Amino acid sequence: IPIYNVEKYLRQALSSVVNQSYRNLDIVCVDDGSTDNSLLIIKEYAAQDNRIQLITQDNQGTYIARQVGVDAAQGDYILFLDPDDWLELDACEKLSDFAKTYQADIIQCGAYVEREGGWKDVAEWMYRLLNPEIASLTGTDAIMDACFIELKIIWNMIGKMFKASVAKKAFSCQEKSRIIMLEDCIASFYTCAFSQTYRSIPLKLYHY
Repeated sequence: IPIYNVEKYLRQALSSVVNQSYRNLDIVCVDDGSTDNSLLIIKEYAAQDNRIQLITQDNQGTYIARQVGVDAAQGDYILFLDPDDWLELDACEKLSDFAKTYQADIIQCGAYVEREGGWKDVAEWMYRLLNPEIASLTGTDAIMDACFIELKIIWNMIGKMFKASVAKKAFSCQEKSRIIMLEDCIASFYTCAFSQTYRSIPLKLYHY
């Protein structure tokens, strides 16, 4: 979870993680130099849950915060959660069961799009992208084509669970540079390039 000045949403995000029905979690929170109460909120949760690993750094952006988090993660799979989003409370259990069955490099769940106010057209567009109809793909070329040419899979990092071995290899190849726009696209390019198998689980488990 990369965190920067999200005190308004952070409790909901963290609560959705610490209260997961699947308990064997390694929860890595990277505070990216927050200047609001975000760091205090993380410390509050960490004091009550020893699964939370808190890493603090000067503000360097989401791209580097995720690199730091991936490097520190100790689990078999890595799931990214943006700090203004949240998970269904059985998300990790469902994804873990699915992973045991299919052993895919990338496992994507469906998502709800939570709209605050306007931008209805954008919300509908995001909903279509975050709920792909593709059930499975085999081979790096097929995954790259579906994501970056055919646009059948969104290149966001959220809503996807990656084999840790794949994510660590992909993120170790990325430069530690501050990227302001399209950081998900670049990170997704690397993870797809190191992946051989993709599966989607037909359940909405992520709230975007």
